[in-house]
Amino acid sequence: MRVKVIKRYVIVCSCILLFPLLSACQTRETSISLPKDEQIVSLESAVGYDLNTVLDTLGLTKKSLTELAVPGYWATGRSADLSDKGFEERVLINHDSEGTESYGFSQYSFVYQSDESIDSFSATAEAVLSELDNLYGPAEYQPLVEEDWIQFLEGESVPIKAMWQLANYTYLSFDVLPSDGASTISLIYSWPELYQTRMVNQGYLDREDALFYLEGVE
Repeated sequence: MRVKVIKRYVIVCSCILLFPLLSACQTRETSISLPKDEQIVSLESAVGYDLNTVLDTLGLTKKSLTELAVPGYWATGRSADLSDKGFEERVLINHDSEGTESYGFSQYSFVYQSDESIDSFSATAEAVLSELDNLYGPAEYQPLVEEDWIQFLEGESVPIKAMWQLANYTYLSFDVLPSDGASTISLIYSWPELYQTRMVNQGYLDREDALFYLEGVE
């Protein structure tokens, strides 16, 4: 049951993410690697705290952020190189009902967009998945459906998703949305349980609205 709820949460977040992907990519200023080990633990520890703590953890300043079409989603102007492709670094800094960035962040993601043919894009996605397997091991919570993956590699436009748990409360979602227009690969690091628990504890979220609340966790 818990895994199904987490899946629904990540799917919703992924759908929300797709809208700002239509905006133009920001100019890349530098390259960064994907987080692993102590970097993931550091990101997790900053979830749900003030904006300055978040930015310090990410090595950013507020001037580094460029607002996108959807409030709360930000592009940092930096990139991560994976399989010779440039992934744009994005951060979801949540906000209250009035749109004020008043607390922490709940997602940290990398986004790759391409107008490659489905065949070429399939090869790119396979290379990225291979590197993720090398970094994090096989997907645990949402392994690829073999039939979907085979169809995708054969050039069919089939959405692909895989999911890992990387630390106590850190989940990584690998989302592939092939298209005849702009295809997209998203790597989304999220903390639904830890994030909502801290939001409740700090008074930003009502307890009854927190689906992932953890008892006894600060």
